[in-house]
Amino acid sequence: YEYDASIIYSSGDQEFVSNELLPLLETKYNLRCFIYYRDWTIGEKIHKNIADTIYKSRYVIAVMSKNFLKSNFCHAELSLALERVISQRDCCLKVINLDGVSKESL
Repeated sequence: YEYDASIIYSSGDQEFVSNELLPLLETKYNLRCFIYYRDWTIGEKIHKNIADTIYKSRYVIAVMSKNFLKSNFCHAELSLALERVISQRDCCLKVINLDGVSKESL
C-alpha cells in the first residue's frame, strides 16, 4: 500500500480532520495518510480519485457525522470501501462517529 490510511469525510468536518485527526495520525503515530484535498490527482476523473482513495491505503477511516450522511461523495467513498471489505474480505474500514450518528440513520 502507498498509504497507511485514507480518510473519508465531509468538508463540513474539515476542521476536525485538519486540526485534530491528521496531526494525531501523521505526527504522533507517524502514519502516511491519503486525504483528498492534498492527494487526489488534479484533472483525473472523480471516480478514479475515489477508487485511489480506497485501494491505495491499508485502512479507510470514515469520519461519520451528520455532514457525512448528507454528502453524495461520502456515500460513494463509503460504498466503495464496503465493496472492498466484502469482495476482498478485508477488515480495512474503521469508523469514527464524530457527532453521535445513530445506526438507524445509516
